Amino acid sequence: MAKRLQILCSAPTGYRRGGVKLNNGVNQIAADKFTQTQMQQLKADPKLSVSEIEDKPDSSADSSGNVDGDTSSSRVTRKSKATAAE
Repeated sequence: MAKRLQILCSAPTGYRRGGVKLNNGVNQIAADKFTQTQMQQLKADPKLSVSEIEDKPDSSADSSGNVDGDTSSSRVTRKSKATAAE
């Protein structure tokens, strides 16, 4: 499994550190994108909280092709303007 960095950024979007532009909030970036020096810069920055996470396949994903479990066929009807005005 590939490792990713989860970087929580408290600075405004566009903040740059370690050679990347970060958004305010959670950023997930492949760990192998960074050199050892860049990793140190990220971890030393007080505006960032850095943690390593494993990429895992999403086992909860439904691969059956159904959007949801509802198999009923119900229709939504809309009144025409003429009917609604009556």
